[in-house]
Amino acid sequence: MKSKFTALALVILLLIPTGVAVGSYFMTNIAPLSAGIIDTIGISDIDGTSFILKKEDASPVAADMFAAIIDANSRSEIAVGGLPEPLQGTKFYALSFHGLEKTLNYQYYFKANSADAYFCDDKGIAYKLPTDFVNKFHSSDYAISLYETAHAPVLNVAGKYTVAADTMSWQYKLTDGQFSDKSIIPTETTAGDYFIDGRISLDFTYQPDVINVKITDGNTVVFDNEYSKMTDLSFDKETTVKVELSASWYKDDVRNYYGEAKYTFNADIPAPADFAINKAKIEPGDFILVSVSNVYDLSKVQFSCEPSIQYTPKFFLDGTTARALVPVSYELDGGNYSMTMSYGAESKTIDVTVEDKTFKRVPMNISKATEKATRTDATLAAFEETLKPIVTDKVSSTLYFKDGGKFYDYTVDTKGFAIAIGIGHTKVISDTGTSYRHNGVDFKVTTGKDVAAVMDGEVVFVGETTLSGNLVVIEHGLGLKSWYAHLGNMTVKVGDKVKKGDNIAVTGNTGFTNGTTLHLGLSVYDVPVSIYPLWENEGLTVVDPK
Repeated sequence: MKSKFTALALVILLLIPTGVAVGSYFMTNIAPLSAGIIDTIGISDIDGTSFILKKEDASPVAADMFAAIIDANSRSEIAVGGLPEPLQGTKFYALSFHGLEKTLNYQYYFKANSADAYFCDDKGIAYKLPTDFVNKFHSSDYAISLYETAHAPVLNVAGKYTVAADTMSWQYKLTDGQFSDKSIIPTETTAGDYFIDGRISLDFTYQPDVINVKITDGNTVVFDNEYSKMTDLSFDKETTVKVELSASWYKDDVRNYYGEAKYTFNADIPAPADFAINKAKIEPGDFILVSVSNVYDLSKVQFSCEPSIQYTPKFFLDGTTARALVPVSYELDGGNYSMTMSYGAESKTIDVTVEDKTFKRVPMNISKATEKATRTDATLAAFEETLKPIVTDKVSSTLYFKDGGKFYDYTVDTKGFAIAIGIGHTKVISDTGTSYRHNGVDFKVTTGKDVAAVMDGEVVFVGETTLSGNLVVIEHGLGLKSWYAHLGNMTVKVGDKVKKGDNIAVTGNTGFTNGTTLHLGLSVYDVPVSIYPLWENEGLTVVDPK
């Protein structure tokens, strides 16, 4: 009996340390995270910058703020009515308190212009922080994100380069009216060379009172004065210059910041843009080719016309030359049109004369039944729906006509093609009186004649619509397309590259027509234009700016 009692006593003694450990672990995990056991505070400010404060921190500043936060929490009073409405949903400081492998997350709401501040604990209960702590926090390094003007100015050059300062001093005003130099100085810079196509524009997040600029080309100073007095620089060829800036923001009674900074960078500046058109006198229904040299950013090329031609050209790059076709509709009145082109700091206005032209009304002998079957609101809409993507999307930047000269002339190069009605005239259907403007050239011809491509290009449509009958469309570059309608058999397919004079089909009698007809149309995007100038005189010439 004695031996059993002894053995039981030994077992109990052995279990006592385990029980103490389990009990200690259990009490630790159910005990609140009190100030006495917090050893680390993590801070994430409203910009997302993180700080770590430790109870026994080697940094006196960090240790002092650690103690100040713990003390402020203990003296905070529950906010009657909870977190004030103006603070709800605003950015906050996220503070995490760590100790004994436990963490509590609180939200702290500070305003740079107010001594009133609050925090919400992990249960969502709001407390008002002591004013003395708030003032202390406002003047600390941890409050920088509260002050918008603590972020020193950022310099952007030419709208695309962020340039870091060589030197910068920046002071911003605290809540107590004192200035702090514990500002955030930008250091990130845009990588790569500063290729400045146009004006050397300087933009700061806070505009300086004075910017002095010195620009040197090698050993030659080309400008040394205030930025406001700097004229646009231009060079005959691409030139690399050195740019030195000094910027000053003055201290006064109104602003809550002041400072100064210096910057140095190199800028590659291309030769200035120049402008040209291929002809300055045209008829309604004609078009011109506009060219702008030394272009590196198409989005900066601008075009306007007075009076308006109701068209905005789309430019394409040909090397470093931007080109666009500008159609003048046959519905526009004759007169003088001032076309202004600009790129960067350069611009030029060129006067174009549109000559007066009279368009005839031409009767068309076609039956009411044919019209009803092939030319109705529905067939017109179907044609537009089918061809609209071809007009807008199937556009090439390749100038197939660049070295082509004159276009194929059906009146000379092909036997048996006779013009029945030209572009811009008004067709009048005899049987019904329906009238409309004609957007191409109709040729009377016998069936089975070869139909030739009028210029080099790429076939972008081969198909049939009720209105056009069998149809081939060829893109010649920059949105210039030729249209061949009412065909018989077609001998090309989409994607084929053709040369001027290549056979693409044979004539036929399909769609809205009163017999074997070739309808030859030409358009710049969706604006019908005349082919006559292209097979007469100089053809389509490409003129480069000087």
